[in-house]
Amino acid sequence: MNTKPLLTLALFSLPIFLSGQSPTSAYDPQKISKTIRQIVKDIAKKNEIHGDAVWIVAAKTPQYRRFVELHIKASLEELIELVEHPNPAVRGYAFWGLAKRHYEKLEVIIMSHAADEQLVYQIEGCKGSKIPVIDFMCWVVTPEMIDWDCKKIDKAALDRLQERRELIKKSRE
Repeated sequence: MNTKPLLTLALFSLPIFLSGQSPTSAYDPQKISKTIRQIVKDIAKKNEIHGDAVWIVAAKTPQYRRFVELHIKASLEELIELVEHPNPAVRGYAFWGLAKRHYEKLEVIIMSHAADEQLVYQIEGCKGSKIPVIDFMCWVVTPEMIDWDCKKIDKAALDRLQERRELIKKSRE
């Protein structure tokens, strides 16, 4: 049996399947300033995403304050690069920062992360759980969820994202 056509098909199909993967391998730390790298290091060390009011006392945690600092100090280009960071909390916070800035290509970024199923601990109010990063990203851009000051995407875009996620899931089975 000649396996060359199958091998060729597999090699050409590989980028199609990988395009749905989280593109964290593209992260370039040299594109991030020293100040922002330190904030990111601290976020990654805690490796959790905190909302603006957690626990019974509705406190702003040190982790949330790091996010605020990241959102304020990082350039748009740095946030775009940080969405590719290997740490899931950094990716989630970078995406949130882009949404807070109403980044015009937010839908493109979330679509490129449709397969980002890496778990991250997320806490809002008194409730916390481990969720896939893509779920957190969806919450950020879904109307009336997480942060109302963020850019939201419409239902049609959220439906396209869900369809993409389902296709990726089926391709893995």
